[in-house]
Amino acid sequence: TLLLLAAIGLVHHLLNVVFFSAKVISKLPIVHSLDKLLGIVVGILETVLIVWTIYAFNIFRDLGTLGQVIVDYTRDSKILTCLYENNYLAYLIEQLGQKLPFFVK
Repeated sequence: TLLLLAAIGLVHHLLNVVFFSAKVISKLPIVHSLDKLLGIVVGILETVLIVWTIYAFNIFRDLGTLGQVIVDYTRDSKILTCLYENNYLAYLIEQLGQKLPFFVK
C-alpha cells in the first residue's frame, strides 16, 4: 500500500510539473498568439463539419419542414450556399453508399 501511495504521489508531482510548465509556456506572447490563431482555425473547421453533417442529413434523409427551412436559410446566405454546394462529407457518404449498398438508402 505504501509503495502504491508513493507511486501515485510521484506521478501526481510529475504531472503538476508538466502542466505548470505548459501553462507558463502558453503565456509567452508568440505561443499565446499562435494558440489563439489555431483555436480560431479549429473552431471554423468544427463549424464547417457540423454544417456539412446537417446538410448530409438533409440530403439523405427526409427532414420534412425542418429540411425546407434549412434549405431556405441556405439560399439566403452566400457562405452557406458555398458550403452546401461543396459538401465533401455528403460526397464521401455517397461514395460509401455506392460501395456499401446498406450504408445509404
